[in-house]
Amino acid sequence: MNRAHRILIIGLAFAMTGTAIAGDFRAYAPVLKTEPITETVALPVQRTACTEPAESSREFREMAPTIGEDIRNEIRLWEQHRSCRKITLSRSQQRIIGYQVTYRYRGHTGITRLSHDPGDHIPIDISLSPLD
Repeated sequence: MNRAHRILIIGLAFAMTGTAIAGDFRAYAPVLKTEPITETVALPVQRTACTEPAESSREFREMAPTIGEDIRNEIRLWEQHRSCRKITLSRSQQRIIGYQVTYRYRGHTGITRLSHDPGDHIPIDISLSPLD
């Protein structure tokens, strides 16, 4: 084995030992319960509100030569005398903003809040340190 290979192997050994000395590693804990956290938001909804024309504002004419023409005249008069305006209403809607997740690892139960549903398992970082 040449010198470059030995240095590389020694460097990798120190790097791996350094991680082990730090005592940090990742584990996966089973999820016991996931509850969505929701908030209510108000969404604006635009509608058209129309008032019906008063009977007194309708003009009566002689009957048209055909029933179809008579109906068209009535519709035209009705549309001319009704008033419409746009109004904005508020509609509430539930929105998921996160999840409260309960998990268990080696006899210890933890609760955390996540922005997504983790599924059946949650990654957790474990950090070990010596006791004083």
